[in-house]
Amino acid sequence: MPIFDEIVAITDSFCAEHLTESYAALARYMTAALSRKRPSPLLVGRRKTWAAGIIYALGRVNFLFDPANTPHLTATDLCGLFGISQGAAYGKSKESWDALGLMQMDPRWSLPEFMDRNPVAWMVFLDGLIVDIRNYHREIQEVAFEQGLIPFVPSPEGKDDAMACQKGLLPGTFLDEGVAGGSDTSMVRLFSLEITYDELDDEFNQRMAKVPVDGQALFESIGADPHGAMARLKKLVEQYPDVPTLSNWLCVAHSRLGNHREVKAVVETSFHRHPGYLFGRLNYAEILLGEGKLREAFEIFGKSFVLTEVVPGRETFHFSEVLSFYGLVARYVLSLGKLKTAMSFLGMLRQVKEDHHTTRLLEEMIFRHTPRPIPPDARRFLSLR
Repeated sequence: MPIFDEIVAITDSFCAEHLTESYAALARYMTAALSRKRPSPLLVGRRKTWAAGIIYALGRVNFLFDPANTPHLTATDLCGLFGISQGAAYGKSKESWDALGLMQMDPRWSLPEFMDRNPVAWMVFLDGLIVDIRNYHREIQEVAFEQGLIPFVPSPEGKDDAMACQKGLLPGTFLDEGVAGGSDTSMVRLFSLEITYDELDDEFNQRMAKVPVDGQALFESIGADPHGAMARLKKLVEQYPDVPTLSNWLCVAHSRLGNHREVKAVVETSFHRHPGYLFGRLNYAEILLGEGKLREAFEIFGKSFVLTEVVPGRETFHFSEVLSFYGLVARYVLSLGKLKTAMSFLGMLRQVKEDHHTTRLLEEMIFRHTPRPIPPDARRFLSLR
């Protein structure tokens, strides 16, 4: 198919100059997969636009746009290097996404060098539960590999304990449990959402944009001068009661100062005033969780651990929303004693933003909840910072 050869020539050249051979290989496979569709979507559109769209799609799967990753390109830079608009590249990316049923962290389209850090690649159903197979004995891993459920056996012979420590686990310290799931689609639904590192143009951000302040500077002032920021935010919340972002930041300022009673009051007011604001719901659920009201906290989630079900009608989420939601879900299951499940969510958080404070907090909480003493020299294997 001439179209295939022309598109692959463009992606090969681009990856050789700006990315890696792994990206080039995946781009070839994706181009081939799209070529085999009947009718093939590649028949409509310029070759260069399709090449950009395919790289864009792979970048979304593998977090190319996250500056913490290597290699890294912004979406704007990628499109600029191809010499096409971001809208055109995103359009072909979405066509690829829909035609091939892609999702972020999709094991079928993950870079080989990142596969061991991709939590979705290791999620399998075991006795009706979704589990991270890396937490189980080698014999079970080998069966999963033989059935084509995982990309490779993660623990080399005789190195099971060392591998477990390197991944933040200690053999024998976790109970057999997982996230309940009623069908083979449960795991896919759990992770099949689109994550962006760019600011969302949603209803609440649009409201915040109308407030005549430098939002970035105001937020940063909470860390530098929480007293001053708190006073300023109180006034802004009174002036703009329909902007929940301001209430959320006021909670952060109060929390910095240890004003826990004020935090609860602001959170409850914001939750009832703006029930559709995700961060407000999460803040309220976190207070309930801290008070030991697990059932009430679970109801705030809508009795679901799937973000696209908690916020129906949305497909794209900011990485901070994903971290906040699944970080709180992980702390919820941890409070139930489900360490393995919490570790599975931790794997997802590490993939989204390993150095984020939410990820670090969960790592520390899991470390503290390990049910037996850990030798001092083993702590160095855990990625605590």
